[in-house]
Amino acid sequence: MGKRGRDTKRMILDACCGGKSMYHSLNNQFTQDEIVYIDIRKGTFTCPYKGTIAAVIKPTILADCKHLPFRDNTFRLIIFDPPHLSTLWKSDLEARYGSIDVANFRLMLRAVNEEFYRVLKIQGILLTKTLDRQRRSSYMRPFLSNFKCLLDIDYRSKGKENTSQNTTHWHVFIKKTSVPLESQLGIEPQDYSTLKPPQQLTLQAASESATVQS
Repeated sequence: MGKRGRDTKRMILDACCGGKSMYHSLNNQFTQDEIVYIDIRKGTFTCPYKGTIAAVIKPTILADCKHLPFRDNTFRLIIFDPPHLSTLWKSDLEARYGSIDVANFRLMLRAVNEEFYRVLKIQGILLTKTLDRQRRSSYMRPFLSNFKCLLDIDYRSKGKENTSQNTTHWHVFIKKTSVPLESQLGIEPQDYSTLKPPQQLTLQAASESATVQS
């Protein structure tokens, strides 16, 4: 697979940044040289109803996660928090987070399965966040087949509607590889079965020292 797209020295990609509300400002401790944010929207988005909060979306690059404008093996970590729901037109949720129906959600997962794999480095990490509503979380592991799931964490939000539909799923995926890591890094494979416990090594060293002194 040939390289394409722009080069970047940043190590983290937020592939659907939206208004960056999930960070609670923690991302401010990272410099612009460490994280790149992309989204298909840019600007201020509001809902016509009273009491709704305007969403200010300011990606570093206006781009689609299905067609990433980056070279192969660029990032160490990808954060993926896509739209969770297919909402009504001009709703508050749509203004803040965007919306996508189930059919297009599946198509998106098929595309990012290839694109995220392409731009992640060896043993790169993919962190995803989805809601249980409309069964979005259940699609992540089957559709992201280029990755091994290491963690599947549930978080049930606190509030009056504390139902299973309000459960947030965090998945931690690792990029698959068909070639041993040592070979990719140019390191000779190690036979770890010959390693001895620390106590045994200490006794052996002491015995060898006593032999030399005698």
